[in-house]
Amino acid sequence: MIKHKSFALIAVIIIVVLMAIVALGIVVYISQALEYNIASIDQQKAFYAAQAGVMAAVADYEADGLVSAQADIAIDPNTYYSFGGSGMFFIADSSTTNIIANRKLKNVSMTNVSGGDLTITHVQVSWTPDAGENLISIDLGRATAEWTGTAQSGTNIDMADFTIPAGTTENDVWLDWEIGSDITPMTITAVITFSDGSTVEVMLLNSGLTSDNVMNITSTGKIVTNYTWRRTLKAAYDIGTSKIVSWEESQDHILP
Repeated sequence: MIKHKSFALIAVIIIVVLMAIVALGIVVYISQALEYNIASIDQQKAFYAAQAGVMAAVADYEADGLVSAQADIAIDPNTYYSFGGSGMFFIADSSTTNIIANRKLKNVSMTNVSGGDLTITHVQVSWTPDAGENLISIDLGRATAEWTGTAQSGTNIDMADFTIPAGTTENDVWLDWEIGSDITPMTITAVITFSDGSTVEVMLLNSGLTSDNVMNITSTGKIVTNYTWRRTLKAAYDIGTSKIVSWEESQDHILP
């Protein structure tokens, strides 16, 4: 009789332990699911905050043609946006680009819409179709070439530093290819690097045709709760049509 009671007690203990393990597993599962859902919601909020930053930059530009960098602008409790970086304040207008002698690209203008100077340190010019042509000169304005030499498509060229003063436009921008080159059918892009390390990619020629007049906006949304979540958007705002023509998410967040 005692043996039966002992076995029954052991069985009860085992059942209780198993039930406790199951209950603990359910609690952990529910806790993790809630934490995951909260994290997903916070990340989505950070994305919306990044969108708000893009629109704020557009409104800033439309107000007076200038944009001021913003850091941790609160739009809701624990919700912020930031935008900035030299590349964001640089507008390359390729809407009136001309080709001279089949090998020279001119009439690209560069505008600094910030309240401070922008200094260009490197330019990487790429083109397609690429038949092995060589770029031989880049003049960013003021009639003096910032670089001369020989560079193939995709070469990141270390320029003589060129500064665009706050709120000004440089109109006399030239890119020259070697004699015998024909750039008339090409799509030509340039990645421009600034002294703060930020970059911007601009299209100078689109299959031989003029391209857009756009401002590239980088905006980071941030949520600060138990964790800090960031989402960053890079958007292109067409100055001529007053429309956002593209945006994509980036992992290059504006900090802090």
